[in-house]
Amino acid sequence: MSEELNRFLDKHFLGDMDDTRGYYLALGIYYMYLNDAMEQAERVEDGEIFDETEIAVLLLGVKTAFEAVDFFKKRLGLEFKSFDITELITLQGCTLEKGKIKGDTGQAVSTARMWLRHFFNNKNDLFRYGKQLSKQDVGRFYFLYEVGVYILFLCREEVDYNVL
Repeated sequence: MSEELNRFLDKHFLGDMDDTRGYYLALGIYYMYLNDAMEQAERVEDGEIFDETEIAVLLLGVKTAFEAVDFFKKRLGLEFKSFDITELITLQGCTLEKGKIKGDTGQAVSTARMWLRHFFNNKNDLFRYGKQLSKQDVGRFYFLYEVGVYILFLCREEVDYNVL
């Protein structure tokens, strides 16, 4: 583990956390950094601001947060490609395209909450039957969780971590 990642985990109180909780919280932190970086990029594009130091620190946060998610995924034995915001996700009434929701955001939030409920209601079965499930099936299960969390962060909706 790099010194940079170690400092990041300690800074965000993830260093002594169990791997499952660490994954969930690291993913949320990653999406917070990512959304902030996207907002800053739009402000730069619009000519509103350009603070090189702030942007450099923010991009380092995005990079290290992604490494933290990857660190916990590896420790949990999760071998799937994480959700990439450049992917096109079609939902009922909207799409998630290039990191933004186009269409009915209320429907996107509703779908995201449904995916998270499904994930947390069934995750024990996933671990119980995990040996019988293909890596692809496990990956799909976690992929929908990651997209759901991203949508909630993007829409500035609360993510319920009480299940942890």
